[in-house]
Amino acid sequence: MEPEHFGDGFIDFGGVRVLFEARDDVAPATAEPGRVIFNFHVEDARATAAHLDGLGVTWLVEVERREAGLFGTLVDPDGNYLQIIELSQEYLAAARR
Repeated sequence: MEPEHFGDGFIDFGGVRVLFEARDDVAPATAEPGRVIFNFHVEDARATAAHLDGLGVTWLVEVERREAGLFGTLVDPDGNYLQIIELSQEYLAAARR
């Protein structure tokens, strides 16, 4: 996850541009972080996790195998949850049927 920054506040994640907005009229950290989880589908969850570890992220749930593939959930500085997902080829094949 090496996003590009363009100076306009948006962060580009491989063609998807995301804006994380700071506001004065909301609390600095969310009271209910699990209400919305921002998901990133990645090609290699373990390599992505290692990269994120190098950045010093805080894991809610480290990368683990689930029925659909590999999932890991981290907590951003505002207390929100971000999840990396590497879906298994078997799961993707079954989903296409």
